[in-house]
Amino acid sequence: MHSPTMIPLMADKICEYHVKDETDEGGKRFVRLGEGNSTLSEAAEALLITDFEGWILLENDYRKDLNLDDLKEDITTLNAIFG
Repeated sequence: MHSPTMIPLMADKICEYHVKDETDEGGKRFVRLGEGNSTLSEAAEALLITDFEGWILLENDYRKDLNLDDLKEDITTLNAIFG
């Protein structure tokens, strides 16, 4: 069972949600949110339906595969989703 399916079942126990995105193209590496293999949009929808009020933690590696501009874009993405 993957994360978006579990969220409604465990909503009252979730206090934080960790997000990252990665791809296997050219070797496994982190990419901006929404550009890889993550289920962020489905998970976000599930979190919003459950009225999630916890922490959202970015786990992309901005020192290795990404940079400060990517971090800013990921924050913008999360703000657009969760307001």
